[in-house]
Amino acid sequence: MHRLVGIARTLVLACFCTQVLATAAEDESARLETAKLILVESGQYAATEVVMQQALGSALAPLRGQLEPSLGACTDTALEEVTGVLNARITAIFAEDMSLEALAQPYADNFTAAELDEMLEFTRSPLGVKAASVATELNVSAANAVETMMVSAMGGLQEELTVIMQNIAANPDTCGSPMT
Repeated sequence: MHRLVGIARTLVLACFCTQVLATAAEDESARLETAKLILVESGQYAATEVVMQQALGSALAPLRGQLEPSLGACTDTALEEVTGVLNARITAIFAEDMSLEALAQPYADNFTAAELDEMLEFTRSPLGVKAASVATELNVSAANAVETMMVSAMGGLQEELTVIMQNIAANPDTCGSPMT
């Protein structure tokens, strides 16, 4: 009899834990779906694709310098082909639900269901709709500003790299660091 009571308690506890885990999984799934809606309806998801394609141009600029010596007049044609291939890949990434899920997951991880519902409600409000209508423009402007800041941060790096390399060459045993 005592043994039967122990088994019954274990079964009740297992059922309770299973229910709690199932509820948590449903809540996580619901939060993720709401986060996806927020990204799509706010215009952020579409804007991310535009910014990625714009960044592609910046990423290809250094490639031109590498290709030109060997391709000469064919450099532009090669870069157009590479750009087409990469644009197609970016479009394919955004055509899959996986990219939306990857972008939505941090929202689901950091906000409660109630907070996500409130965000979605804002997204659907007149101000949220207005923000969505300029989301791409805002993101492109932000990406341009970041690019400008990165160019500024990288300015003079070649000279600094030359000094670092000279220090390493002069002190190979310490990788350029002065001995202490």
